[in-house]
Amino acid sequence: MLSDNQEYASDEETIFANFIISIDKPKCLIEAPEEIKHFTRSWMLASSAYIPLSVQGSVGVLIFSSSDAQRFDPNIDTQFLERVGHIVSTVIDNAYAFHNEGFAQHE
Repeated sequence: MLSDNQEYASDEETIFANFIISIDKPKCLIEAPEEIKHFTRSWMLASSAYIPLSVQGSVGVLIFSSSDAQRFDPNIDTQFLERVGHIVSTVIDNAYAFHNEGFAQHE
């Protein structure tokens, strides 16, 4: 994960990228993980849900957060979050394929 104006990833970017890659299943947390605390300085993050996405071989994470500590309880079932991850990944995959097909037809 590189910044547009950097040749090499900074330590902060490497730590964040490793965190993203480590999310292999949906999870809910009461407080922000150390890897993303610097992103949450401007708002109060009391709970959050992390949903892995896999699109065209790339990995990402959909993050929902709240100032309500009860919003995303680590003890809840994550089946719904897993389904959301599959749907969002599929939609992005389809949009990517449609976008590429459109360009291929105009060449």
